[in-house]
Amino acid sequence: MQMLMNHSHSNPNNKIWLFWSDEVTWDILESDEQHITCEISHESCSEKFLMTYVYAKCKDQLKRPLWEDMLKWSATRYPWCIIGNFNFISSIDEKLGGKDYNITKSLEFISIIEACGLLDLGYSGQNYTWCNHRKDGSRIWKRLDRGMTNDKWLETMPHSSITHLPSVGSDHCPLLMEICDFQTNVIKYFKFLNCWTENESFLTTVENCWKREVKQYEEWVKKAENDFILDNSTDNCEKLNAVNGHYIKYLKLEYKILQQKTQLHWLKEGDANSKYFHAVIRGKRKRMVIHKIMDDKGSWIQGEDNIAKEACKYFEEIFTGNSERINDDTLYCINHMITLAQNEDLDRIPTEEEMRSTVMSMNPNSALGPDGFGGKFYQSSRGLKQGDPLSPALFILGAEVLSKQLSLLYQNQLYRGFQMKANGPKVNHLSFADNIIIFTSTESNLLHLIMNTIESSERISDQKVNKD
Repeated sequence: MQMLMNHSHSNPNNKIWLFWSDEVTWDILESDEQHITCEISHESCSEKFLMTYVYAKCKDQLKRPLWEDMLKWSATRYPWCIIGNFNFISSIDEKLGGKDYNITKSLEFISIIEACGLLDLGYSGQNYTWCNHRKDGSRIWKRLDRGMTNDKWLETMPHSSITHLPSVGSDHCPLLMEICDFQTNVIKYFKFLNCWTENESFLTTVENCWKREVKQYEEWVKKAENDFILDNSTDNCEKLNAVNGHYIKYLKLEYKILQQKTQLHWLKEGDANSKYFHAVIRGKRKRMVIHKIMDDKGSWIQGEDNIAKEACKYFEEIFTGNSERINDDTLYCINHMITLAQNEDLDRIPTEEEMRSTVMSMNPNSALGPDGFGGKFYQSSRGLKQGDPLSPALFILGAEVLSKQLSLLYQNQLYRGFQMKANGPKVNHLSFADNIIIFTSTESNLLHLIMNTIESSERISDQKVNKD
């Protein structure tokens, strides 16, 4: 079989083999028994990057030289990806079958990942990359192979993805990594920052201040320190103290901005300077990237434009209603449960105290609305958040109609429902949120009655029931 590759390299024990063509420029930086690290350049990539290919030892103590090399290469200023078989799992969810896994075995591996500031690229396809292929209930699956990247990689190549391919003739499945240096011009919408509320001028002054980079204040501090060293005067001492005060102020401001942007509850002072923290930020952004989707025919759609068109088509179909007038004759099944006085109370405009109580009960760090404002803004000003409170009410009414119609089937002499015993209660469905479980026999006439009831509900509510 011809591989159409021009070059090759293997590590000392021949456990790792690399093949590449003339289209790619490779420079082998390090090659040992557990990994090969190389510097790669390609005309389609804006800058060169590092790749480390791993085949880790099975015994824990033998892996430590690999951990040391990972820490060494994590100091690179280039985009860096490390991929391969680490012979470790990082979560109990990455194992299926066999005895329960003791996660303490993986603590050293997990700590190395965090110390290197690496973030798992994730995957599409099957959940596990290794299987022992044993029979008689002894089969075990694990995710031993993975790809991880540093913060610089996620910044320059955020669309990189990994697919677990089917394993054929091996106990490991191949990993297909697709690297894309495509930078998307994403529209960045306005987002209100909670830290603005702590400034006296609230929006005007703080909005201008937070755009200044903290590095600017670092330069001012350095200059003030140099001036004080050269001239140990009272004026220079006061200037240094003043600049330090502003520097600390904007460090705290930057911290609060990062805390709100990341929505990380574990974020503490100092964490914002760690490699792992910035990798988490990039990871949250990466999770917002859609690499491919499956359409209703089971075909995979790739490419940003194709995915956008398919998504628009899907939601247009499910949210496009018909223009026919809804037949409300079947609404008779709903009893009058609200009195006229209660209806008038529900219809009145809320009082200022009721609105204030609702606003103040909001989570100040909740997700921002489409207008870019969250709970903190409305709690710190007299603005009101507009929404559509009628939508969930209409959904509840639609579900109630279907529930009542199913209960009324017992009035039909041709219908025979479900009972646990002869004199027990008659139950033909159970409702919970937007789910309904219907109990019936397989007799065709009973199934026709139920389907007619469902179709009647669909015509009234203009919502389709998922029959799959």
